[in-house]
Amino acid sequence: MDPHHSALYVKAVAAAAIAFFSACGLFALFKLFDRTPGLVIGAEGIIDNSSGLSAGRIPWSDIRGLHVTVVQQRKFICVQVHDPDKYVQRASFLKRQLDRLNAKYFGGPIFISAVALRTDFDELLRVVTESLERHRGA
Repeated sequence: MDPHHSALYVKAVAAAAIAFFSACGLFALFKLFDRTPGLVIGAEGIIDNSSGLSAGRIPWSDIRGLHVTVVQQRKFICVQVHDPDKYVQRASFLKRQLDRLNAKYFGGPIFISAVALRTDFDELLRVVTESLERHRGA
């Protein structure tokens, strides 16, 4: 019998999918009532709370650059840091695995999207880029 069609395999995949999408639903419900700003840009750096894979506090001194990445027709700002492993290691087990994949395939573990923010992508990119340039020169 093909291992991909065994009853145990199907049940395991179904359980993993239910757990994953339940977690996504709970996170979406939590974010619906969360009044914490999704992104804070200040003199010390960026505080990213924009998604379930948020990086938290990122000091300007850790950031070496930015680039735009497109995944399934959705644009993200990839925040390139000097020590990506620092951000991977401080994450939870599941987030660490996703951050490693992001770093391997998309250039870094930190991605910011405008989807959950009250702005469009072009404005978000402009503000983050200008803030980085301003604080690099300080």
